[in-house]
Order: sequence, then C-alpha cells, then structure tokens
Amino acid sequence: MNQKAFVDVNVFLDVLQMRKNWESSLNVISSVRQKELTGYVSALTVAILYFLRRRDGFSDNQSRRDVADSISGFEILGLDGKHAVAALADKRFSDFEDALQFYSAKQVANVIITGNKRDFSSVSGNVEILTPEEFLKKYSYR
Repeated sequence: MNQKAFVDVNVFLDVLQMRKNWESSLNVISSVRQKELTGYVSALTVAILYFLRRRDGFSDNQSRRDVADSISGFEILGLDGKHAVAALADKRFSDFEDALQFYSAKQVANVIITGNKRDFSSVSGNVEILTPEEFLKKYSYR
C-alpha cells in the first residue's frame, strides 16, 4: 500500500540542521523523492522553513534554494480560512502551528511523520502519528 504521508516541518529541520537522527528524516524525504512514498507538506511548512533559514543568516536566494530543494518531490497542501478557523477552535492543541499542520494533513494523509509525536498525541485516533524512525521500521522503507 502506498502510504500518503504528511511530513512535519521538524523532519526537514532535522536534515537541514543535521540534528539527532537526521539520517532517518533524510530517508523519509528520499523515499518521497524516489516516489516510494506519497509525501505532503503544508504551505505553512514552506513559510516556516524559509523564515528559519533567513533567521539563521542565509541570504534570500540561498534560503529560497534550500527550501525548494528540501520540499522537492512533495505536494504542497494549501491552507484556507476553514483550516484556520478549525485550528483556532481546536482546544486539543496547545500549539496553534501544530493545529494548522494537522488540519492541512487530514485532507489527504493517513500518517503524520514528525519528530514531536507528543504535539499530535491528542489527535492520534484521527491519523497515525509516527517518528521518522518508527515509520521506516513499520512500513519497511529503506
């Protein structure tokens, strides 16, 4: 079964910043690029990645290239007013950004891959929540 995975922004940050377990995050991203996995990100992810690259001192051009390279192969899901209203009303989330990501993801994905499962624990009954390591092991990717 081809998984439809929403990949949270922290998975991309793992790779860009070479954080702990970044290799698993890279394997998830590579699985999408090689079309072994259908991968989605939200438009919010694009904005967050760009903002953080600029904040870290990268030029506008470099930041744009880094973000474009990072999300290459992924489908970008839009956010609209309905997502924002639902995220604002959803008290299960303590972080509004996570609520926006969830409402973007639930349009199409059957799994959310994130380094911060706790952020999505309140909605684990709605969609499967896995770390990159758990996802790779459970679905035998790479």
